[in-house]
Amino acid sequence: MKKLLFLFVFTAQVALAQVYDVTGVIKDATTSETLIGATILYADGKGTQADINGKFVLKLPNGNYTLKTSFIGYEVVSRKIVVNGAPVNVVFNLPTQNNLKEVEITADIAKNRETPVAFSSISAKQIQQELGTRDLPALLNSTPGVYATEGGGGAGDSRINVRGFDQRNVGMMLDGIPFNDMENGAVYWSNWSGLGGAVQTMQVQRGLGASKLALPSVGGTINVITKGITDKRGGRVTLSQGNNDNISCGASFNSGIIGKGFGVTASVNYQQSEGYVDRTWSKGFSYFLKMQRRFNRHLVSFSVNGVKQSHAQRFTKTTMAGIDTAYALKNGFSQTLLDTIRITDEYSLNKGLRFNRDWGYTSNGTALNSSTNYYTKPVISLSDYWTFRENIYWSNIVYLSVGRGGGGIAQNTGATTPASNGQITFANPSATPGLSGLTPAGSYLRGSANNHFWYGALSTINITVSEKLKWQIGTDLRSYSGTHYQTPVNLFGGDYVLDYANKNQASGNYNNTAAIKKIGDHLSYDYSSSIRWAGAFSQLEYKNEKLSAFINLTNSYSFYNRIDQFAKRDLVLSDTTALLAVGYGDTLVRNGVKYTMNSAEARTAETGWKKYVNYSVKGGVNYNINEHNNIFVNAGYLVLPPRFVNVFDRNNKLYSDVKNQYVKSVELGYGLKHKMFSANVNAYYTLWANKPPDATSSVTAKDENDNEIILYYNINGVNARHTGIEFDFSYKPIKKITIDGVISLADWIYTSNSVFNILDINGNYADSLKGIPFSQQAFSAKGVHVGNAAQNQFVLSVNYEPIKNLNVKLRGTYFGKNYANFEPSSLKGSNANRESWKLPNYYTFDLYAGYKFLLPKKHSLDLGGGIINMLNQKYITDAQNNGASSTSYLNKSLKDRGYGFDATSATVYFAQGLRWNVNVAFNF
Repeated sequence: MKKLLFLFVFTAQVALAQVYDVTGVIKDATTSETLIGATILYADGKGTQADINGKFVLKLPNGNYTLKTSFIGYEVVSRKIVVNGAPVNVVFNLPTQNNLKEVEITADIAKNRETPVAFSSISAKQIQQELGTRDLPALLNSTPGVYATEGGGGAGDSRINVRGFDQRNVGMMLDGIPFNDMENGAVYWSNWSGLGGAVQTMQVQRGLGASKLALPSVGGTINVITKGITDKRGGRVTLSQGNNDNISCGASFNSGIIGKGFGVTASVNYQQSEGYVDRTWSKGFSYFLKMQRRFNRHLVSFSVNGVKQSHAQRFTKTTMAGIDTAYALKNGFSQTLLDTIRITDEYSLNKGLRFNRDWGYTSNGTALNSSTNYYTKPVISLSDYWTFRENIYWSNIVYLSVGRGGGGIAQNTGATTPASNGQITFANPSATPGLSGLTPAGSYLRGSANNHFWYGALSTINITVSEKLKWQIGTDLRSYSGTHYQTPVNLFGGDYVLDYANKNQASGNYNNTAAIKKIGDHLSYDYSSSIRWAGAFSQLEYKNEKLSAFINLTNSYSFYNRIDQFAKRDLVLSDTTALLAVGYGDTLVRNGVKYTMNSAEARTAETGWKKYVNYSVKGGVNYNINEHNNIFVNAGYLVLPPRFVNVFDRNNKLYSDVKNQYVKSVELGYGLKHKMFSANVNAYYTLWANKPPDATSSVTAKDENDNEIILYYNINGVNARHTGIEFDFSYKPIKKITIDGVISLADWIYTSNSVFNILDINGNYADSLKGIPFSQQAFSAKGVHVGNAAQNQFVLSVNYEPIKNLNVKLRGTYFGKNYANFEPSSLKGSNANRESWKLPNYYTFDLYAGYKFLLPKKHSLDLGGGIINMLNQKYITDAQNNGASSTSYLNKSLKDRGYGFDATSATVYFAQGLRWNVNVAFNF
C-alpha cells in the first residue's frame, strides 16, 4: 500500500513538473503583418518576445494562464488558455491604437500573404525615430523602387518617384481621402509639414495597388493613416533640435474612451529653421484633431488637420562647377573649360553646397530671398461608419479642403556680378517719372496666388456575401474650384509696374489705365479653374485558407472648365474691334471660347465644359503555398484622363489633339517567411501610352503688328515602358540584431516618336507668325531612359539593441543609373533619340539611435537622434538636361554649348551635407 501511494505521488509530481510548448504568432489585426519583437507575458514580468516572423514559444506546465501581448502603437490583448498535458497554439491579432477599422475600407490597407500587391509599411516607431524635422518622403528611400529627394532644399520642397513615376502619377491618400492636386496631380509636401506627429503608419503600395478608387496610381499608392482614439488616456510632448537652428516642438493627447464610446485625440506642432541652404528659412504651425463617438451601430468621426506655413526656396539650379570645381573635374568638366570661365566669371565657381542664387541685397542692405512659398490649408472630414447588418458595413465620408496662398518670385532683377558675389541684385525705382506722373518700379516681388475650394464625398458599401466572398461597391464625387492670379507684393519704393497682358494690340503701347499695376492689383494672368469628378467602383474579393483574389472595376467622368479674366490678350485686332462694338454683358464666340464684355478694359473668356470618360479594370491572386511561401500576380488596364493643365493653355485655348492616358501593367511576386529570415521578390512590366508632360512649353512670336504673342503647345504621344525587379529581406541572426536590405534594378525607357503642333490663338497652324520657324515638329525619344529618378537602388541597414530599450540603426543607401530630366521637344533633328546626361552614382550613410527611460506611474522619456549623410558626401540628386542653355545668369561659354547633353550643359541640385538632430519626448 505504501509503495502504491508513493508511486501515485511521484507520478503526480512528474506530471506537474512536465512542461509543454505554448506556441503562437502575433500579428497586426489590420495588415496581418507579423509584429517582430512584440512582448508576450504569462505572469508578472515573465514571458518572451516574438521572433522575426512574429512567432513565440513558451514552455509552461499544466495550468490556467492569461497571456498578455503588447507592442508599441498597438492595444494590449489578453487571452486565457489552459495547458492540460498537450501543446497549445494561439494566434494574437493586435489592433493598432488608431482604430484602423474606421479607415480600413476607404484607405485600402494591403495585408501580408493576402493582398496580391507589392507593399511596404512604415511604423509610427520608425517615423518617430527617423523623421526628425524632414519631410515625410525622406523616410521612403529605404523602400524598394522609391526615389525621394529634397529638391532645392527648401522645407517642404521634397519630391518622390515610385518605379520611375513622379508623384503626379502616384496616388496619395490621407485616411482614405485622395490629396493629389486636382489640376496637375502634384503633391506639395510643405502643406503637410508637421504631420509626422499625427501619423500612425504609412503604407507604400507599388504598382497598381489595392485602391478601389480611380486614382492616378500608375507608379503606386501611398496611404497615410493618422492616429485615432485609444482605450488608454495619455499624451506626448516632444522637442527636437537640429542643425541650422532647426527647432520643432509639439504635443499630442488622447483622451481614451470617455463614457459611452466618445473620445478625442489631438496634436499640435511648431517648426522653424534657417535652412541648410543659404536663406531658406521656414516656419510652420500644424494641427490635428479627431473626435469619435459610437452610437449603437454607428461610429461617427470628425477630423480636421492643416498647416499654416511659409518658407524660402532655392528655385534656380546651377552647374556642377558652380558648386564644386573639383567634383566637376571628376565628372565631365575639363580644366580648359574651367579656365575659360575663370577669365571673367570666377566669382560664379566653387560656391559650395549651401549656395543659393535666389537671394540678394536690396538698396538699403536688407537680405531678401526672391523665391518664397506661403500656404494655409485646413482639411476637414466627417465620417459615418455604419454596421447596417451583421454582413453589411457602410462607410460615408464627406470632406472639405480650403487652400489659400501661393508663391513669390522677384522680377526685373539685375545680373549677378563679382560685387554681388554671385547673388542677384535688386534694381532701384526709376528716377524718371512714368505714366500718369507715377514712379515705375525697378525690381519688384511678384506673388502668385493659387487658392482652391475642394469638397468631395466617398461612399463604400462592404457586403459579406459568404464566409469566403466579399463585395464592395461605392461612389467617389469631387468638386474643385481654383483661382490663380499674380500681383505685385513689394515695389521697393516704386509706384507701379506695367502689365504686358494689357498691351494695346493696335499700337503696341501700354494702355495708361489698365497697364498700371500697383500692390494688390492682378497682372500677367488671372483665371479660375473648375473641375468636377464623378466615379463609381465595384470590387469582388475571395479568400480561403490558401488563396485570396480580387477584381476591381471603376468608371469615372472628368469635367473641366476654365474662365480667363484677362481675355483681351487672347483676341486678335479684328476680334477686339468686334467685341468693343457690342454692349456690356454681351458675348462674342471665337473658336469655341465665349468672350464677355464686362467693362472697357476687362473681358472674361470661358472655355465651356470638356468631358473625359475613364475606366479601369485590375485584379490579382495570392496563393499561400504553405506557412512559409506565397506567390501572387496582379494585372490591370487603366484609362486615365488628361490633367487639367494639359487640356487648356494660358491663352484659354484647348490644346490640339488632347488624349487620354493608357496604362497596362502586370506583376509577379514571391514571399518567404522563416523564423530568422524573411524576403520578398517581385517583377513588374508597365506600358504607359500618351504620358503627359509635367509642364507645357511655350514660344514667343509676333503678329502682323509686331506685337509679342506667347503660344503654348502640348506634347502628346509620348509612350514609355517601365520594367524592373525588386527584392527586400529581413534577417535576425541573433535576438539583438536585425539586418534589412533592399535591391531594386530597373530599366525605364521611352518607346515612341511623335509630332507636336504650335497653333496660333485662332487655332490655326502658326506658320504666318514671325519667330515661329515651324508649326509642326517631329521628335523621337525611342530608347531614351526616363529621367529624374535612380533606376538602381541598394539599401542595407543594421539595427542593434545592446540592452533593453536601447537601439542603434546604421543605414547605407546607394543609387545609380539616374538620368537627367529632359524636354521631349529637344529630341529633334540630329538630337533625335539622344540619351540624356547620366548623373554620377552615389552612396550615403545615416545613423539613428534611441533610448527609452522608464519613469514612475507608467511615464517614460524617449531620447533619440540622427545623423543624416554622416560622411558628408557630395552628390547630385536632381538634374535638368541642357538646363544651361536656358539659364540666363550662366557664363556665356556654358550657354554657347547649347544642347550638349552632357555634364557641362546640365543644371543640378546637390544634396545637403551632413545634418543632425536630437529629440526628446515625454510620454504620460
